[in-house]
Amino acid sequence: MRFTYPSQWGLLAAFALACTEGSANQARERVASALSDTLGKTAEPSVGFLNNRKHLQVSLSAARFAESSDSAFAEQAKQIAKFALARYGHAGGLDSITVLDREPGSDGVWRVRRIRTFAVETLRGAR
Repeated sequence: MRFTYPSQWGLLAAFALACTEGSANQARERVASALSDTLGKTAEPSVGFLNNRKHLQVSLSAARFAESSDSAFAEQAKQIAKFALARYGHAGGLDSITVLDREPGSDGVWRVRRIRTFAVETLRGAR
């Protein structure tokens, strides 16, 4: 296939970008679904990107960690980050994963209670 017009290149680039975004969105949805299945519906997991596609963010309902101390949350957050890394289809492109617990504030606003960020290389080497 030979491209002779700049518009053909643009069309090809747009198509490639759409395919990439779609697969990244599907990968995030699979992680959220697996977290919901594992942690239960009360966890209300949400998986997205923070800043760019190299930093995955997993946010969970604070109700899931209601009785947890900060150190217990840190250990649970690490296990959740490892779980998300293992199930994210594009894990090779990630630098870090953040896990946070949130609770509803005013209309449409979440209050973040605790947050932990882990480098992917640390998660791969952790037990």
